[in-house]
Amino acid sequence: MRVRCWHSATMSPLAFSTEHVNLLFNNAGIGGGGSFVTDDRSEWERTFGIDWGGVYYCTRAFLPMLLRADEGHVVNTSSLNGLWASIGPTIPHTAYSAAKFAIRGFTEALITDFRVNAPHLRGSVVMPGHIGTSIVINSRQGPRPRARHHGSGSLVATKRSAHRQWVSARRSV
Repeated sequence: MRVRCWHSATMSPLAFSTEHVNLLFNNAGIGGGGSFVTDDRSEWERTFGIDWGGVYYCTRAFLPMLLRADEGHVVNTSSLNGLWASIGPTIPHTAYSAAKFAIRGFTEALITDFRVNAPHLRGSVVMPGHIGTSIVINSRQGPRPRARHHGSGSLVATKRSAHRQWVSARRSV
């Protein structure tokens, strides 16, 4: 699925080879946005729109197919920046952090919504620490026709952040 389909008027099962989905993994994200006070508004909105909008629009688009499944699970990737909004005491990080807080809050609320209105569905939020990728470089380059993988994607985390990741991953119904 390409990002452009977020804004499609409908997501019909005819576009897919199935009437339902059991698993939905939302992992949208770019870095950037910087300062709400001093940086360009369009860059802030681009970062927030991709990071939060990717999760929201994909969940919204696939919800009808999740509801048709006998059971289903939505897994949303946030970030440790969804727990604390800082990458350092002198580095503004408002768009990225606000989006990751939104993903965390949305997922926690979605878990309750599923419990009440769609008990066959479950939700989880994953909140990884720093991942060794080229997200900063790739985010500055803007949209490209297709994604490229750079680096090994190795996880760099402290014991405390690893524990928080484990606790966050267990926030599942």
